[in-house]
Amino acid sequence: MNQETIIENLHRGICTMTIKGSGSMRCTLHPSFVPNNSRPLIENTNSRISVWDIESQSWTMVDYDNVQSCNQNGVLKEG
Repeated sequence: MNQETIIENLHRGICTMTIKGSGSMRCTLHPSFVPNNSRPLIENTNSRISVWDIESQSWTMVDYDNVQSCNQNGVLKEG
């Protein structure tokens, strides 16, 4: 799965992301689910992205190479 698709899916709503060796998590980058003024502690890089973990209500770093799938659970906005 390419980085652009992962980012687009995360910005549209909540996704179930499957990660090699870690299982799956529900995460997003949609501002409706991220608390106001909450910013990732670590900035994104070409190989990693910070995502908002819905279950733990915190930022989590994910290596793009470890993402097996990033499926939307419901689209909140088109784009």
